[in-house]
Amino acid sequence: MLEVQGFIEMRPGKETRVTKIKREDVIKIYPPLASLHALAAEEVAKIITEEQIERLKEMTNEYEQLMNQDQRFITMECDEKFHDFIVDLADNSYITDFSSILQLHIRRFKYLFLESHKWVVRESIREHKALIQAFEQHDPEQAVSIMKQNWLRPMKEVYNFLVSEKQS
Repeated sequence: MLEVQGFIEMRPGKETRVTKIKREDVIKIYPPLASLHALAAEEVAKIITEEQIERLKEMTNEYEQLMNQDQRFITMECDEKFHDFIVDLADNSYITDFSSILQLHIRRFKYLFLESHKWVVRESIREHKALIQAFEQHDPEQAVSIMKQNWLRPMKEVYNFLVSEKQS
């Protein structure tokens, strides 16, 4: 299964190894995940409750506090919980299943990026707050736009990081 999902390469009788992270994969993996999460956000904007919006606000506050404490990996996990909560609210097992596989690949990029790069999440916090506002207004179009931006902006950052790493 790990081989089918692209995490390992197997050569029976010889070796099994973890696949290398390729910068080209960044621009192949982020857009489908952005689209799946945007679809989830579109659905959630129509049905979200005040209580669920309050939970997203709490998660965003925690995210911001962790970022201010320079807790990079815990901050990343907090961001994932925020997005997972939205995907769960959409109540679509296909979105959940497909995005979880892509998320595993993206986590590999994030860990590499976080280990080697001063991570800036201020823009992500602004996007989370704007997304919450779109949910409060029950505005699916705005939620889609912000969610896509929240995934595609870091895609560019990670891709540029990997390009600069290869050149050095």
